[in-house]
Amino acid sequence: QHFLLQSNLRNMKRCQIDIRRNPKRLCKLEIKPLTPMGMISTFPEEICQQLLSYMPLSSLATLASTSKEMCSYITDLAMDSQLVIRPINSWIKLKHFAKIKARFVEIGMLFRAITTLSDTTQKLSTIEIFLYELEETYHKICEDISLGFAYDCIGLFLYKFIADWDDEALVRTFELINKLSRLKERVDKVLVIPKHGTFKNFERDVRQFIQEIFLKKAVSPDQRSLWLSLVMEMYPEQQSRLLYLLYGPLLSNNGRCTGMIDR
Repeated sequence: QHFLLQSNLRNMKRCQIDIRRNPKRLCKLEIKPLTPMGMISTFPEEICQQLLSYMPLSSLATLASTSKEMCSYITDLAMDSQLVIRPINSWIKLKHFAKIKARFVEIGMLFRAITTLSDTTQKLSTIEIFLYELEETYHKICEDISLGFAYDCIGLFLYKFIADWDDEALVRTFELINKLSRLKERVDKVLVIPKHGTFKNFERDVRQFIQEIFLKKAVSPDQRSLWLSLVMEMYPEQQSRLLYLLYGPLLSNNGRCTGMIDR
């Protein structure tokens, strides 16, 4: 890319010298008007994509706010899983936990920027597409690190993406996540058995999912109350049991109770 940029600069300098020697040649030059995408539109498509792929996602988010055309172009790039997810796969092997979490935060910020003018339905569709593209990387995180860490990362992405949404949009977000994750079916497996601790792994999975995706990432007490009420509404007759599952002690593999989770 550096070579191509230097070559373009040299060609521009030669053109300036020729114009000074022969001003009449200026009328023969084809001068393209700048588009809303600026000078970047003068690069070949492949070079443009390669250059943008090296930019931090936070910079792409800022660039997306410059024009509708630029936002549309960066949206197409962001939907390419290789651009936003590729670095995560290498960090998983190296156990770079901080970098992985920071990347999910940046992805959330980028998606919030490129969907600023979109309606709620389009934004929810963006979440669904991203989670579908993330599936392979999600399984790698679960296998090489932990399930709780994977939930934490997805929660960070959602936290940045939906931070300023109203309650109606949050309710629709919960319904989407509930459908994609089959949360209700997973909770059913736990609540169908009256004795606490019978399915320790299922209980831990449900607790970590709800806490990391929703409750711990809430931006305010009101939002946390909204998430909790949506969870409780799924089981009007077993709310006390569900509250105990979310906040009470869990049985470890040796039969002892672990400490209660932070509220």
